[in-house]
Amino acid sequence: MELLEGDPSKATITLQYDSVADYRSYNQADLFYGTVEEAVRAGYLTEETLLLDAGDGGGIRLGDLGEKVSGRHVLISEEPILFYCPYRVTHYSDGVVLNQDGSADLGACEGRGILLLKK
Repeated sequence: MELLEGDPSKATITLQYDSVADYRSYNQADLFYGTVEEAVRAGYLTEETLLLDAGDGGGIRLGDLGEKVSGRHVLISEEPILFYCPYRVTHYSDGVVLNQDGSADLGACEGRGILLLKK
């Protein structure tokens, strides 16, 4: 926990979890973190999933990214919260806001927020 610099009457609380299962259990919320291939097999993603490019904001279907996403990690959540990811976000779903500090805000997402990551 940290007091906010500009307003010491407010604090920021950061929670760290040992695993996705721990997150799901504690928050009673769905969260997926794994490879793109695992997300497709689990039904979280399809070839038609539309993502926005973090560089230019242009839209592209997951299937059109082809081999570029093989083995890459994805974070998927319906929680409208701020995520700090272990790798750089290269593509994301509509409603996600990428911040200068590298965090991704899923607060404006309708439904699931998707973050495609690259080491």
